[in-house]
Amino acid sequence: MPTTNLDRYIAARLLQADLSAIDAHFSEAGITDMAGIVCLKNAFLALANMVDFELTVRHLYKEHKTLTAVCSENQRNSKFAKYLRNKFVGHIHSE
Repeated sequence: MPTTNLDRYIAARLLQADLSAIDAHFSEAGITDMAGIVCLKNAFLALANMVDFELTVRHLYKEHKTLTAVCSENQRNSKFAKYLRNKFVGHIHSE
């Protein structure tokens, strides 16, 4: 987990870059081939990493109340994204 402000900034920018690249691929080509499947797996990874990252910046909520509302609103979806990452990316099962 990032520990300094610089570490957090770099982690946030990497997450943003991952999600932006995945969004661009989905907007252009969707999930019609193996590249789309790889992007979907990467999306699950990036979203799960973003959920973990959010825990490291919660101290900012005291000063920026709007962050609390946004993160609270998406918390259920975030947990689901981590669940999907665990099922589809972390394990390969025939079922």
